[in-house]
Amino acid sequence: MVGDVKLQTIRVGDVLGVEAAMPRRRLTRALVLETALAEIDEGGLEAGSMRALAGRLGVTPRALYRHVSDKDDLLRGVADLILMQMRLPPASLPWRRRVREVAFELRRVLTEHPHAVPIFARPATAAPRAVLAVTDAVLGALREADVDVERAVRTWYAIYNYTLGFILNQAGFPPGGRIDPRPDPFAGIDPGVIPFAAEAAPYLRRFAADGLFAADDQYQFGLDLLLDSVGREGR
Repeated sequence: MVGDVKLQTIRVGDVLGVEAAMPRRRLTRALVLETALAEIDEGGLEAGSMRALAGRLGVTPRALYRHVSDKDDLLRGVADLILMQMRLPPASLPWRRRVREVAFELRRVLTEHPHAVPIFARPATAAPRAVLAVTDAVLGALREADVDVERAVRTWYAIYNYTLGFILNQAGFPPGGRIDPRPDPFAGIDPGVIPFAAEAAPYLRRFAADGLFAADDQYQFGLDLLLDSVGREGR
């Protein structure tokens, strides 16, 4: 205030057209992993490079290595973040329902982060710590069904791999899953050569056109085939 005149201040950055610097958040492992997941969601797995991640965080790549030991450690941490979004069913539910709910939860969180799914298929990053809690929930349910330990483990990984493959297949198609296969793969095919596929051609065309390969009921169909065999073993 000068006399009775109020001075209006003007930020130098406004004059120069420079945005005010945002307060920098303290760099932590959690922030690094959350930012890496956002990078992967937006641009795919290759977008989550250490250099790109450092640029997004406004730090040098060397600063990241105080929080992650290497790229594989980073990706395992990202996988942990994804799996920790899962909601595990209560142990009081029947075994089959528990396994189904875990499988659908796994599919849900992977569907929300489809670009990150290959992390779970790479040997160096396929076993984040959070997968142990998920594995424990499924094995507990299968053991309750009197399935022996080896078969329970094999069953769980059959479900796990089925789910990963389902999401990878689904991610390669447009939203909603609908496609218009052209040219028609059945055009000009002699039914005498592939009689059963030719018989099913109308349904196969609709299966693709309606996006049934990526639908909930198709996922459930495959999952139930696996669980039906477990049920026979457990009885």
